[in-house]
Parts: sequence; structure tokens; C-alpha cells
Amino acid sequence: MRAFGKVLLILLGLLVFAYAMYCAQVWSSQRRMMFPGAAMVVSPKRDDWPADAQLLVLPGNDGTSAQVIWRPAQTAGTSSTLVFFHGNAEFAFQSVAAMATLAGPGRNLLLIEYPGYAGAAGKPGLAEIRAVSLLAYDWLLGQASVDPQRIIAIGRSIGGGPAAELSRQRPLAGLVLISTFASIADFASALHVPRLLIRDPFDNRDALRKYPGPVLILHGRRDDVIPYAHGVELSKATSTASLVTLSCAHNDCALAGGEIASAIGTFLVERGY
Repeated sequence: MRAFGKVLLILLGLLVFAYAMYCAQVWSSQRRMMFPGAAMVVSPKRDDWPADAQLLVLPGNDGTSAQVIWRPAQTAGTSSTLVFFHGNAEFAFQSVAAMATLAGPGRNLLLIEYPGYAGAAGKPGLAEIRAVSLLAYDWLLGQASVDPQRIIAIGRSIGGGPAAELSRQRPLAGLVLISTFASIADFASALHVPRLLIRDPFDNRDALRKYPGPVLILHGRRDDVIPYAHGVELSKATSTASLVTLSCAHNDCALAGGEIASAIGTFLVERGY
């Protein structure tokens, strides 16, 4: 019996060690998994940009900077503004044409690049992306064409995290989340990893509970990256949310000219944005 007990203790110790190593691997690799674009060496390409779209680097007072793409509205006076956050394996410059089509001539458009992506300074993470987002938002308020009462944040996939996080920090007239998650911690639970090990705990569900404005949630029922259940959970977080179920999966829905554009266009027009 003593020998059997020793074997059990050894096996238990090996299991604990293996689990500790697994958790350590998740801890060390999670940002590479969440932000793979930071490891890709690319430069912004302007092939399909509107002629009036500009790549800008906005300096911050603390030595930080924000790399953004800005396309002002083509109409006189102040206009609503769309602020777009892209997916984790994408870059802001890849969505300029689609988002400009969605914005049309009567809305301003700002696409925010993540730190470490496409030549932007820094490294990606919740705190770093939050700082860049606030810098870009505050810069917007100084633009003559921007109506500060009509700024709408749009986030796709991982971009839903920064968009929802911005709603905690600054006033937004609306929030649009496309194929995004309820919480990064939900993924940790699915991987059997303690939530305290999550380095960038974007919690969109909690952000929506505290956000008083209108929310549009779009999620594909066949999403094989972020399950449709996440969209359902987000829609339950606030009474101001509307859920639109998409026929596509995670990466096969176009931002312009399809059901996403139609749903967002309706959302904006109905609210006078």
C-alpha cells in the first residue's frame, strides 16, 4: 500500500508539473496568439485608398504615438465619425477602402493601428492599445469636421475589445461589434487556464453592461473562430443591444457591400449618424 501511495504521489506531482508548464506556455505565448500581426513586417499600402485618406502619426505628451488613417467627410459642417478597430491578423490599411465605402461621403473615418503593427511604434496589449485609442480619440475632438456627439466605434474580431474598452473611457454615440468575443477570460476557461493568467483581459460583456448607448452586434452563426454563443452573450449584456445573425463564418463576410454593411448602414441611418 505504501508503494501504491508513492506511485500516486509521483503521478500527482507529474500532473501538477505538466499543468504548471502548460499554464506557463499559455502565459508566455498568449500575446503572440492574440496579436500575430505584430510579428509580420509590412508597410501600409495605399493602392485602393480614397485620394483624401491620410496616414498620420499622432504624437502623445508622454512619448507615445498613435498611427492612424484619417479620411475626413466630404460635406460641409460637422459630421458623424466612424472609428474602426481591425482584426488581429489584419492591418488598418487593408480596411480603408471597405470602411470608406461604408462611411460614404458624409461621415468622417478614422482607422486606428495597433502598436507594433505595420510600422506603428510599441507593442500590442490592452493598456498599450487603450493609450493609442485615447490619443486618437482626443485628437479627433480637435478636428473641425467632427461632431463630438456623433462618434461611433466599430470593432471586428479582436477589435471588439479596444472598441468596447473605448466606451469605458470616452463618450460614444454608438458601438458596433462584429464577430467578437464576450470576454477573453471565457477563452481561458475553455482552455482550462486560470483567468488570473490572462494578460490582456478584454471584457466586452462587462463594458456593455456599463455602456448606456445603442449597441449593434453582428455575429455569424457558423463562426469557427469565435463561436456564435459569444454574440448571444453580448446581446444579453444590455437592453440597448441588437443582435444581427450573419449567414457567414468568421472571415468570409465582407465589410462593404454585404450583410454587414447593410446592417451597420441601417443602424447609423436610423439614429441620424
